[in-house]
Amino acid sequence: MAKTNTALGEPDKLLMDVANYVLDYRVESTLALETVHLDLFDAIGCAFLALRHPECANRIGPLVDGMTAEDGVPIPGTWLKLDPMSAAFNIGMMIRFLDFNDCWFGKEGSHPSDMIGGILAVSDHVSRRHRVARLEPMSMADVLLHIVKAHEIQGRISEFNVFRTHGFDSCTLAEVACAALFTKFLGGDRDQIINAMSNAFVDGPPVRIYRQSPNTGWRKSWSAADAISRAVRVATMAMRGEMGYRNVLSAPIFGFGDAYLGGNTVEFPEKFGTEIMEKISFKLWPTEFHCQTALEAAICLNPIVSARLDEVEKVEIWSHRYGMNVVDKKGPLTNPADRDHCLQYVVAIGLIHGNLEYAHYEDEAAADPRIDPLREKMVVTEDPEYSAGILSAEIRSSSAAIQITFKSGEQTDKVERIYPLGHSTRRLESVSKVGEKFQRNITGCLDLKAEREIIGLFEDREALSAMAVDDFMNLLMLKE
Repeated sequence: MAKTNTALGEPDKLLMDVANYVLDYRVESTLALETVHLDLFDAIGCAFLALRHPECANRIGPLVDGMTAEDGVPIPGTWLKLDPMSAAFNIGMMIRFLDFNDCWFGKEGSHPSDMIGGILAVSDHVSRRHRVARLEPMSMADVLLHIVKAHEIQGRISEFNVFRTHGFDSCTLAEVACAALFTKFLGGDRDQIINAMSNAFVDGPPVRIYRQSPNTGWRKSWSAADAISRAVRVATMAMRGEMGYRNVLSAPIFGFGDAYLGGNTVEFPEKFGTEIMEKISFKLWPTEFHCQTALEAAICLNPIVSARLDEVEKVEIWSHRYGMNVVDKKGPLTNPADRDHCLQYVVAIGLIHGNLEYAHYEDEAAADPRIDPLREKMVVTEDPEYSAGILSAEIRSSSAAIQITFKSGEQTDKVERIYPLGHSTRRLESVSKVGEKFQRNITGCLDLKAEREIIGLFEDREALSAMAVDDFMNLLMLKE
């Protein structure tokens, strides 16, 4: 692991390494390029699905009601065109809102495809500006390569630094990665990229109260989008000559490490590559990542249990410490954002219905009188091997197991899942399901011709790569 450089005359090493990676690294991994294609469409499908949710729809739009941008960035599934900063927030929020997009877990968890909203917004803006200047627009091939890099920057830094133990959220890392990329999109050089990243670190992380019970709330669905929109601002300011803070990570007392990480050095990998995209996890159900394996086990048990719910004496769940810290909840759950981060609620839905859709988090579904009595019978226990597995760079699991005991003393088998469906170790099994998820999420959101064209691009990587970004974004918006 490289350490930050404390020499005041030089940039901190992490800033220099990221700038060099953004400017010079060539993405050549076949696996990364195949996966990023899938990741883009998965994120777009999540965005369209979220737009149907009233809480998400209520937050869509310009910063000030009534403001539009004639040559602005199209917001998928709407008639809106917005400035790139507002567009980054809107599209990023849509992708993340239902907690259904990709995920990565090192020491700190993240959902790297949150950043796709900002990457699409800024690359679309740059492409439209290029056309006015009679220059070539950015291509979707450019976008895909930079999505790989965004994932790598955010994911690799999160592997070495734990924000949550200090009470902070990690979405700052999305702002840092996007600040570097957006400055490059705008034509920035190495120094300008470093200046933008340093200001992203200066913004600092928010406290994570909105992710933790009993305060879990909707902000968890737009906090990353907020960070990404800030990246547009710091990148734009860097292009206008705004100064940076070259030792922002290592400065005593006032630097990021001392101010936010309790004096710990900000750590990072020796080099950046394409590992995060190659091993990214997709979600096949709209729930927190650490609930995915338990939910799959519950769905497996549904045929045995659903008709015998009154006979259940105990539901034993084995999980890992990381997940238990986030999703092990007892007592009242006050809103859908609270329920989708509750292991016991998710398991109850899986046992009762044999499936989980976001509608199961809404008040009407939550009023089902079978849910809370079932939750009260659940006992969650840490399995040390599961806890070791999620933090192991070699294993990278998120394991869970469930066993049901009936009042008669009869027990089901102990159903265990080491890796969730959508994990890189189950890629062949899950690719078709991710494709089905995308097509299901987009169906009915646009006119039939546009839907068919988008699905055609999902099935044709070469056609997508050759397409200009602004043409692609035009395809995603509603037509008059």
